[in-house]
Amino acid sequence: MAIDEGDSNDWKRRGDEYVKAEKYEEAIQCYQHATQLDPGNTWAWNNLGFVYSKLGRKDEARTVKEKIDEINGLEKRETAEILESWQNVTEPDKKAFSEETGKKPMSIWFIAILVTVVIIGIVILSAVIAVFVFGMPPPASTDKPVEPTPTGVKCGEWYCQDGDICCNEKCYADPGPDYQFDYQTCFIYPKGAVLCGERYCYGECCNGACCEP
Repeated sequence: MAIDEGDSNDWKRRGDEYVKAEKYEEAIQCYQHATQLDPGNTWAWNNLGFVYSKLGRKDEARTVKEKIDEINGLEKRETAEILESWQNVTEPDKKAFSEETGKKPMSIWFIAILVTVVIIGIVILSAVIAVFVFGMPPPASTDKPVEPTPTGVKCGEWYCQDGDICCNEKCYADPGPDYQFDYQTCFIYPKGAVLCGERYCYGECCNGACCEP
């Protein structure tokens, strides 16, 4: 099959073909190359973990699972960290601002205060005149603003997008019709495979081990 050597998703798809052909070592090489090209390709990481689990390589499968959780965690923290960075002002910033404003000549501050007082006086006078001419304004509404309701599926402290899957308080994209989702391990694997102990089999499961059909 033709492949774009620099496309992470193409290498992931080649790995999928090797899995279907039960050529797992070749699939591992393709998935590893896909994650090297794009370390954030969670699909390639997920399928790599599936193959490791199928081959009984538990430590490597666990490492891949931790990597997927790390990627998902970074994506979730991104919005909160951006908001926090805008809300926080460090002490050095406050000190620098204070020192800069403190060096303003007294005459500038006096003029600024005077202008502020005049503006406030004009506003108050205009309000008084408006009351006499137009009457008292209607009382302000005491109704609280309605907060927007988050959309999607509640998943732990977060909300998944419509169509996503929640597993162990983490969001996963819908894998599509050619894959199945294991809600115990949060792994996505091709249809036709079955969970057998800590592995997936394409044939039957016999006492926690895969049996050849």
